[in-house]
Amino acid sequence: MKEFVLKYKKWILTLTILICILSMSLVGGILAKYIDDKEENIEVSSSKFYFTVDLLGDTNDLSSLGEIYDLYGGDQKAIDFNVQNYFDELRINKDNVTYNVSIKVTGTCNVALKKGDEVVSGTESVGNIITGNTKKQDKFTIIMDNYSNDAVVEITVKSTAPYTKTMIIKFILHTFDSKVQYYINDNVDSIYAELIIIANVDIPLSTNYIEIDWSQVNASSNALQVDSTNLDITVTYENVVIDEVNYSIGKSAKVTKEQLYAGEAISILFFKQDITKNYSHALTNVSLSGNTYTITIIQ
Repeated sequence: MKEFVLKYKKWILTLTILICILSMSLVGGILAKYIDDKEENIEVSSSKFYFTVDLLGDTNDLSSLGEIYDLYGGDQKAIDFNVQNYFDELRINKDNVTYNVSIKVTGTCNVALKKGDEVVSGTESVGNIITGNTKKQDKFTIIMDNYSNDAVVEITVKSTAPYTKTMIIKFILHTFDSKVQYYINDNVDSIYAELIIIANVDIPLSTNYIEIDWSQVNASSNALQVDSTNLDITVTYENVVIDEVNYSIGKSAKVTKEQLYAGEAISILFFKQDITKNYSHALTNVSLSGNTYTITIIQ
């Protein structure tokens, strides 16, 4: 009887151990599957979101992004920017991206927004969609005109699905009294006077011209002789007779660069016959007459 009880207890103990082992294996398998599923869900929920604007540079940072551009000159500005669903050639957003574009103006400025070739009504473009899996972009153009000095135009590009991301571009607009200005550096005893021409906006010299006229100074003598080695001008010479002597006198010149860019300055030297003269001249605006800006040098 005692042997039977002992064998029964051993059988119960063995069975209990087997049940514990099987239970642990089953729980371990369920736990491992839960962890795998959890990791997959985390991986899916944290997938990269590629949504960029080319003017801001490539970035996949989900924080609020901004860039400021200073635009000089009082003429109309037309700026293109592309809203994109990719970071580079390999990293492209898998999902469709829904986004809005809105404009805020501080100060005075007339703005128009175009998506592709179509003008957007008002200053907001909503419900735009870029489909996923393929590298794509939407082209926008903002046109700014009739603005006050230091006016600010702020463009906000914000995605609404599948994730939220906000990108901001700011343009600070500056005006000038004139697109072309000049001044002359000179003093008594200097052997030359220096003419500085400043372009405040981009000036295409294929259609507009900058001419320099110093004919009044050279009316009776060769008072100023332009530095003919300057590659940015072409000089017009005239033959004159002074005291029965023939002189070839430069009286005008034209700036010949194909394009003057905003903020660019040109320096032209005039050698003086009489160093006791002072041809200094303060900063002066030059108005456009027809298609010509004329700078007149006088004594």
